[in-house]
Amino acid sequence: MPSPRPVLLRVARAALLLSLPPRLPARPPPPARRPLSTPARSPTSLPALASRSSMDGAGAEEVLAPLRLAVRQQGDLVRKLKEDKAPQVDVDKAVAELKARKRVLEAKELALQPKDDIVDRAKMEDTLKRRFFYDQAFAIYGGVSGLYDFGPVGCALKNNIIQTWRQHFIQEEQILEIDCTMLTPEPVLKTSGHVDKFADFMVKDVKNGECFRADHLLKAHLQKLMSDKKCSAEKKSEMESVLAQIHVLGVHSVF
Repeated sequence: MPSPRPVLLRVARAALLLSLPPRLPARPPPPARRPLSTPARSPTSLPALASRSSMDGAGAEEVLAPLRLAVRQQGDLVRKLKEDKAPQVDVDKAVAELKARKRVLEAKELALQPKDDIVDRAKMEDTLKRRFFYDQAFAIYGGVSGLYDFGPVGCALKNNIIQTWRQHFIQEEQILEIDCTMLTPEPVLKTSGHVDKFADFMVKDVKNGECFRADHLLKAHLQKLMSDKKCSAEKKSEMESVLAQIHVLGVHSVF
């Protein structure tokens, strides 16, 4: 008995052809449009803009060059102090000056930046959230401040940043990598003083109003005294014993 499959295929093909709409006659091609006459460009349109932008860039570089040089010189000074193992108080002073110079440079760069280059932060954040680069954690429950969830593209971007960071600090700077726990048990917090004495003793500069931790100032002062060549071995040993227990000293011992 012959197979009924060829007959079924012919019937299905005929039904499909009957269900298709009739072909419409091909439309004639549209008439060719006459080219519009383009107005002649002003002789100063593009060249003038290019020269003006180059002049603006050159002027900005003249203003920023001394500031960048100051930042670079201060950075070299900080590196030299660290290599020479200078007292921590001198290193902190140099680092503070470096940060101040960087702030001046960033403020001047922002002031010289063209208004068209400034990014609208609200629109940028809205775009990133709509594309799910990131979003606030637990957003469906109202969100939690300071916690974020990363989407697929956000995860890839974060991984690329971490990889770049790792290549610089681990491969180029030869810094050893460790991975520690993110949980701190209660006994550790009690031992470190974060339960019974969470607030550190502070002192305030009467001239500029800046606040400092008293134990940090005492530590920096003792380190500076110990770096003096005239400091005797007995005095140095006494200072080292104070430094070893400086984090548990009371208010009367510190002041």
